[in-house]
This record gives sequence, structure tokens and C-alpha cells, in this order.
Amino acid sequence: MASQQDQTVIDDLFDRIEEVARNSAPRDRDAEAQIQQRLRDFPPAPYYLAQTVVAQEQALREAQTRIAELEGKQRARGPWDNVGEDRPGRGGQGGFLAGAAQTALGVAGGMMLINAFGGLFGSAQAAESEATAEQDQPADDGDSGGDDFGDGGFDMGGDF
Repeated sequence: MASQQDQTVIDDLFDRIEEVARNSAPRDRDAEAQIQQRLRDFPPAPYYLAQTVVAQEQALREAQTRIAELEGKQRARGPWDNVGEDRPGRGGQGGFLAGAAQTALGVAGGMMLINAFGGLFGSAQAAESEATAEQDQPADDGDSGGDDFGDGGFDMGGDF
């Protein structure tokens, strides 16, 4: 049985969703068909989607509060000083809300992994473009900033 707090959070979420639905443009039929198919493939999805939304809303509220605090005063401490601070709603409670935090971590971790891979591929492409541009430049008598062995394997220094 869900706690009273869990029931309130779930009811509030679905009340907001119903309000959005009443005030929104018609839904995209193709997207809705795909969503319905995915729900048939994985029936527990609405539970985890609701947890994700609740956790993201809480994180957004915390971020907005923090931004307001930082805009209102000069910060004298480093970010490492906040480690271990208690935050409301993050206690040892079980149920829907506790699972929401874990679900959000999984979603956020997946997004961070995707962004990291995107950054790696983007960096590799940028380095390749830069190397191509350097090869197209005429050689001069000074240090070009490239590697010192001519094979692209090691850079002894150069341009700092």
C-alpha cells in the first residue's frame, strides 16, 4: 500500500497531466501508436515514467532554489562543502518516492553516458579536422606544434 505522501505525489502528477491534456493541441497519432506499442511490450513502464517525472521535478525545484540562493548572495564556499548535507524527501523511506530517486539516477546515468560518448566522438572528429587543417598549411621553419617524431604518435611539447 502506498503511503499518504506517495498517493498525494502520484495524484498531483496525474492531475497536472490531465490539465496539460485538456489544454494541448491534438496528439501525434504516430507517436501515440509507438508509445502504446512500447507500453504493450513493457507494461511496468508507466510506473517508472511517473517516478522519473517526479524525481526530475524535485531536482528542478532544488536547482531553482539553489539558483535563487546564488543570485541573492555571493557564494563563499566551494561546492565540496555541501557533501553529506541532508535534503528533504531523501530519507530512508521505501515505496514510490524512494524508487523514483533510483529510477532518476538510472535515467540520468544513461544520459550522462550518452553525452560522454557524444563528447568522445565529437572530440575525435574535431581532432581529425584539426589534423587535416594542419596538413593543408604550408610548413614553416618554426615549431608547428605538432609531434616531434613526424608519425603522429607523440608530442614532445611545442606550443604551450
